[in-house]
Amino acid sequence: MTTHHPSALDGLDLFNDDHRVFVVWRDESAGGVTKITRLKPPKGMTREAWIVEKHGQRLSTLLLDGQIPHALAASE
Repeated sequence: MTTHHPSALDGLDLFNDDHRVFVVWRDESAGGVTKITRLKPPKGMTREAWIVEKHGQRLSTLLLDGQIPHALAASE
């Protein structure tokens, strides 16, 4: 699925390895090449620690607040 609607992210579980979220962007500093990064919690982080660190915010809120690197032009 490809989407630009933030609420679509809220149905995904980053702690479920069957759910994958990728951020795709163009790296202008590297000649405009396309780069892809998987959005996932840091290795060893628990769901509970993620909730505390992100203050319980949903993925859609993190996206709109510019907290997902390269997902929005404003966060670059």
